[in-house]
Amino acid sequence: MAERRRLSPGCSFLLAVGMLPLMLTMRSVGLESFLIPTGSMEPTLRIGDRVLASKSAYGLHIPFTRIPLTTVSPPERGDVVVFFKPGSRKKDDWTSIVDFTPVFPSNDYVKRVVALPGDTVAVRGGHVVVNGKKRRTSDLGPYRYVDHRCAPMKTRRRSETLGDRDYVVLHASEELRRMPDYGPKKVPKGKVFVLGDNRDRSQDSRDLGFVPIDHIKAKVSRVGLSMPTCVTGSDVPGLRWNRVGAAVE
Repeated sequence: MAERRRLSPGCSFLLAVGMLPLMLTMRSVGLESFLIPTGSMEPTLRIGDRVLASKSAYGLHIPFTRIPLTTVSPPERGDVVVFFKPGSRKKDDWTSIVDFTPVFPSNDYVKRVVALPGDTVAVRGGHVVVNGKKRRTSDLGPYRYVDHRCAPMKTRRRSETLGDRDYVVLHASEELRRMPDYGPKKVPKGKVFVLGDNRDRSQDSRDLGFVPIDHIKAKVSRVGLSMPTCVTGSDVPGLRWNRVGAAVE
């Protein structure tokens, strides 16, 4: 019977160092996780969700850079994407080319793409209008959630259809809390228009402006883990097991 031998500390260290480039490369071109810190994408994404996003969904890049290896494909209407905030990186800034993403990047946003280059988009009473056609919606009743400051929020849910995508958005219950109408405006070449699903509590293209396609880092596919950030009394935070592995529509 062959004798089992344990690797020496030196060999273990060399093996770990040798695996590091492979692990980092997989992170660069594969899946990456992003924490959802606010309620701007409620109810699709809950505060405390850690989502998994594909960094190769719209084309491959040279590892650790924004330099494309393949043709970069634009997102589709309805895609939930991760992008860095327009204007947060100058065109000649090395950070716009090299992609060493910090653990908690402050300029990363997660929103839904609702209009593509050449589209004319408007938002009327929280309803999306693309190329003159109002998206089909239906009221689903009241919805409550706790925001990132642990304050209770009263909203109403609406289903919304965009292309072949059906998802749920939120609108403020009180008219005074609703965001003003937007547009119509034409989406420039090479850019997209994004909105948060929580239509009256989201910083998105209505105030950030159109998002350059080359600012998009990844497409959100699933919820990896989910844990509430606010608890009351003696409650102990725990995993939202029903959300673990859930697909993002």
